[in-house]
Order: sequence, then structure tokens, then C-alpha cells
Amino acid sequence: MELQTFYKDWKLLFYSVDRSCVKLYIQSQQKSNLCPSCNMPSSRVHSRYWRVIQDITILSLQVFLHVRARKFFCDHSACSQRIFTERPSDWWPPYARRTNRLTTFLKHLAFSLSAETASKVSKQYGIPTSADSFLYLIRKEEIPPITQPVIIGIDDWAMKKGQRYGSIVCDLQTQKPIALLENRTVQEVSNWLRKYPSIQVVTRDGSTEYAKGIREGCPHAVQITDRWHLFHNLTQKVEQFLKKSFPRHISIGVAELDGHRPSRQKYHPLTASEKRKWELIQQVQLRYKEGQRKADIIREFCIDRKTLDKYLQLKKPPKHTRRGRHSADPCRSEILELLQAKATVQHIFSVIQKQGYDKSFSTLKDLLQG
Repeated sequence: MELQTFYKDWKLLFYSVDRSCVKLYIQSQQKSNLCPSCNMPSSRVHSRYWRVIQDITILSLQVFLHVRARKFFCDHSACSQRIFTERPSDWWPPYARRTNRLTTFLKHLAFSLSAETASKVSKQYGIPTSADSFLYLIRKEEIPPITQPVIIGIDDWAMKKGQRYGSIVCDLQTQKPIALLENRTVQEVSNWLRKYPSIQVVTRDGSTEYAKGIREGCPHAVQITDRWHLFHNLTQKVEQFLKKSFPRHISIGVAELDGHRPSRQKYHPLTASEKRKWELIQQVQLRYKEGQRKADIIREFCIDRKTLDKYLQLKKPPKHTRRGRHSADPCRSEILELLQAKATVQHIFSVIQKQGYDKSFSTLKDLLQG
């Protein structure tokens, strides 16, 4: 098999093969080349030099093309460029260090995987490439122009969960994202929609800001609440109803025997951890009543937005599910004796470990300090 099978219009001068790579020394067989400025052909050679281009692997061996490139004189009198380098655009762009097909392969990895994962996979293919190089390929890729969309969907996405959110717009006919907005405000959404009067249908979640932004930016569009958010909101409401309506453990009634009524369940006072949590909930509710924004409360108390909404609805201390059997229960008597003797958690762990306790130190620590 000859070189021209893979590299048309190129002549193999010589080659070398070692344990890690194949080096092919080649030169072009074309007698003339086009000037990049005036597009006129020239065959008068100015000089020659070597350049190295990496290509896709052969049998897991790296392939490097050592190209004997030529510089030509441009003899066109009206052209401002006097000397130019031959540019085989079908194989690699100017100033490139990789062939087009190798760059295409690496782009597929870059857009399919994270940069770090793509870097690891590329090593397995014999093309070691850094994560920064994959990020460079992604940033360098030209974004195709947005055609006039007709049916779009808009939703929020987290730049930093719980703190900073933007908006993503997808063309539902092509099933591809077409825009990322910096935030999810009414002004940002309406300004973007005004650029595309072709939009007829917009699907969204239950956000009032999105609804107002669509009304202002594209008043003729039909707004539809998307199916996923409908089912998601329904599931949340059903879960909340069940949690409020039914206890975690449903007790079975005990029949009266010999006229004696069963004893009522004893009142369980709040534990220390439950008291601390109720105090936290009261502080959160107080901040909200004082007029603080939810975002500021979330940052101050380091809690999730869903947790904040849950705390604001509570009217009394939440009922904690009483723990079931713990893995340390077989050693309960020994643990109590050691605690009375003011033993450290590390010492207790070493003692009960000899008695068959097979869980981690952190599990025991959480139990004793919870």
C-alpha cells in the first residue's frame, strides 16, 4: 500500500518508526500554489523549511508529519504580499500543528466529555492532549447563527447553585440550545425575545418573571407550561400533603382488655439537637419578617432555598423521626459505662471494635455527638 492512499498529492521522502510514534517525512507534489492575498498561482520557489504536523494514530502509534514546506514568490505586480507559504487547506489550516481530521476527532471528545475526562481518554487513543487544550478547542468553535425560531422553551440554569442563575433557551424543533442569558429577569428575557418576532410558542415553568418577560417581549406568542414542571410540581404537592396528613410510622390500634384502656403515648420532649434546629428555624423566620431577601438569608445561614421555604411554613417544632436500631446497639451498655467514665470517642471506638463493631469511626462519632 502506497502513501498516496492516505496522503494524496504528497510524496514520501523517508520515514522512521519507534516504540511510541511514526514519523513521515513528506513534501507536496504540486508545482504551484495560490497566493493567499491575490489568489494568483505561483511556481517560483523562494525557500524551503520543515514543519511538524500531528495526525491521527496508526495502530495506537502517534503519527507526526514532517513536512518539507515551500515559500513562494508572488509575481503579481498588484499584490502587496511578496512571499507566501504554501497552504494545503484540505489538510491543515495556517499555523496549525494538527491535521483537520485530528482536530475534528478531538472536538468530538471535547464536546462529548468534560475537559479532564477527554484528556484521559485521549491518552488511551495515543493522542495525549491537555484539558486546557480541549477547553481551547471548545472556545474556538464558531457558534452557528440562530435561525428564526418558531417554538422555543425557556428555563433557568444554575451558574452557582443557590446563588447565581441564568436562563437557557432551546429550539424545540431542532432540540438544541440556541441562547444563554445572563440572568432570569423580565428585562433580560423580553429584550432577547424582541429580536425574534418569528416565535409563536414558548414553553416555560411556573415563573411569573418568565411569564411577564414573554408578555412584554413577544405578546403574540402562546405560553405553555411544560409537562415536566407540571408533573414535578404535582409530585411535590402530593408528597407535602402525605407528609402533613400521615405520620412517618402508622401505629396499629390496641384493643381494650378487661375494660382497661391502653395507655396513651408518652410525650417526648425536644432533644438538644431538635432545640437547636427549632431555634435556627425561628431565627430564619424572624429575618424574613424583618424584610430580608431570601438570597441574603440563604447566604447567612448556609441553607438551601427549598429548606428555607420549608422553614418559613413551619408553625411548631418539626417532628423528627425517632431512630431505629443502630449498629452500635449491641454495645450500648459498654458505651454508656465508658461515657460515664468520660472516655473519648476514639477510646470507645477502639473498645467496641474489639467486640465486633464493624462500622466507621465517623458513624459512631455522629451517634454520640448528635
